[in-house]
Amino acid sequence: MNLSGFELARLSACHAILCHGASLSDLEAIAVELAQEWMCVNGRCGECPVCRTVLGERAVDLAVFRPWGKAHLLKISALRPVNATPPDEERPPNNVSSFLRTPPLMAATKVVVLHEADRLNKEAANALLKILEEPPGFAKFVLTTTSLGQIVSTIRSRCLPFSVAPSKIDESDPLVTVFGGKTGSLYMPDDLRPIYQELYEEALSSTDAPRGGALAFAEKSRSIAEKLSKTSGMTSRSANAEVLRCLAFWAVKAHARSPGKSQYVVDAHKMVLGMVNPGCVFDSVWSTILA
Repeated sequence: MNLSGFELARLSACHAILCHGASLSDLEAIAVELAQEWMCVNGRCGECPVCRTVLGERAVDLAVFRPWGKAHLLKISALRPVNATPPDEERPPNNVSSFLRTPPLMAATKVVVLHEADRLNKEAANALLKILEEPPGFAKFVLTTTSLGQIVSTIRSRCLPFSVAPSKIDESDPLVTVFGGKTGSLYMPDDLRPIYQELYEEALSSTDAPRGGALAFAEKSRSIAEKLSKTSGMTSRSANAEVLRCLAFWAVKAHARSPGKSQYVVDAHKMVLGMVNPGCVFDSVWSTILA
């Protein structure tokens, strides 16, 4: 999904953008475009080290945060340092306040991306509001949400809202129509297409597979997730969750007469987002699909 030059110019003039729409993958694609536009000193050239690392979410001047934990929330530890964290709770490796203490090292500006900003809990939302009220001059922000009404009004008032229409469905592309879900939207750069194709072929080959093949399919899925992580720059957990998301949409179509199977894969996707061990999840998912 690509923004027009006019849209980029309009949005780039603001320090905080609130992107909202029905497709999280479309919103994530827009966030990448905005980050490149703000950070690249050559006008989003796509070739410089900054552009290349932005695409993989590895740029030193880019901080991307997503909800985590069993409650799938953006918590205060994503916004500022905290003294203590419960032993069973994972915290992000960085936080917005610490990230913004220093000016950019390589890029023209520093960019903070908060995906699913509607999942900010109250304490985190208050901390973000303070940052948005007096941001450093070198800082830019992108917030994404599929639930605009859940964003507190004080945060909304400090951002430029931008409605993201769903991408047009290419009905000739099975990867998009199957893995794109209801909106038919899938952010799939050329270098990721072979990986999604491999996952699609694995799913298709399972329709006549014996139940005893569950472990082999689980291992294959883990291998695909590892490739996705290395190629895209996603964290290992995000890549595992993406594979399960795609399998869930495939299962809805392929096992329409067995809704319990597709629902199990949907629940498994949520479990991985909730910090459950992905390896065990793949084993149980394929055992259920092949049952």
